[in-house]
Amino acid sequence: MEHHRKIKQEFFKALDKGHDFVLGYFSVVDIIGHLNFGNNIMIKMLYKEMDDIAKTIKEKYNCPILVLSDHGMEAIGEFGDHSGYGFWSVNFNADLENPKITDFFKIISFFNENQLY
Repeated sequence: MEHHRKIKQEFFKALDKGHDFVLGYFSVVDIIGHLNFGNNIMIKMLYKEMDDIAKTIKEKYNCPILVLSDHGMEAIGEFGDHSGYGFWSVNFNADLENPKITDFFKIISFFNENQLY
């Protein structure tokens, strides 16, 4: 968790600088998810942490937020393994049902070109 706190602090420092685009990669959910697969209390704690980060971004920076997971987890072996399921969420109308990763590039480009943040 110490590493996560450092990453989180650096992420918010980057947002404070007013960049056009900031990408945050929070590996704690992936790492802890593998090491504690099946520990629903731990996973719920991590999801709450990620929700709190998104809430802070929304309230403090009032900018578009795109949340992506690189994979889901399924019960395989002792530590779980990657599934083909991924997660995405946005705080704006994206009008997407089953997006491809390239669809998100189009959305990011649209916001940047039109300065809708």
